[in-house]
Amino acid sequence: TPLSSSFDVKVGARAEQAITTFSLPARNDSYDNNYFSVFPSAYLTFKPNEQYQARLSYSKRVRRPNSWQLNPIDDNEDPNYRRVGNPQLDPEYIHAFELSLTRKWTPVTLSVNPFFRRTVNEIERRRRYEDNVTITEFANFASSNSYGLEVVTSLQMDDWVRGNISLNAHRVVTDGSNFTTDRSNDAMEYSGRANLTFSLGEGVDLQFS
Repeated sequence: TPLSSSFDVKVGARAEQAITTFSLPARNDSYDNNYFSVFPSAYLTFKPNEQYQARLSYSKRVRRPNSWQLNPIDDNEDPNYRRVGNPQLDPEYIHAFELSLTRKWTPVTLSVNPFFRRTVNEIERRRRYEDNVTITEFANFASSNSYGLEVVTSLQMDDWVRGNISLNAHRVVTDGSNFTTDRSNDAMEYSGRANLTFSLGEGVDLQFS
């Protein structure tokens, strides 16, 4: 809904009832996991002119376990290593808060995007040792928090050069205290990417990345 020529608001929600069954005919066994979820979202955009834009958003997302994370039967390919699934896994929910600030200069566009994401029931690998065998299984950790910053610069100079540079830094703090305190983790991650394409004419491009 436009509040004015500069502000725009969008609010929505989606409700979902999941009825799931994981069956193991060889064992004559099955696991039911039914759950009801509501996924709200909200977006506030401020755009006073064509050069500036700011957007604040919130959304709730879901990531469901896949079949090999659920399957409790291991492949038995390596006698010293087993990977078994957990048919009782719950889906994980992500609460995402994002701010996007964009400024345009001809021929450069700069976007700065700080974010915060909280994940509840995060699906993680858990490793244990039993009779000299390494067993990797899956479990729902209590939660994790991820926050960071992404900066993206785009360049478009007529028809002869175009490209972009992106930098990303974020910290992930995982709380595994619903098992033991040593399952918790705190990590910092960085990444960067650059790409430039020059048009040399006659249908020939030169690209650096």
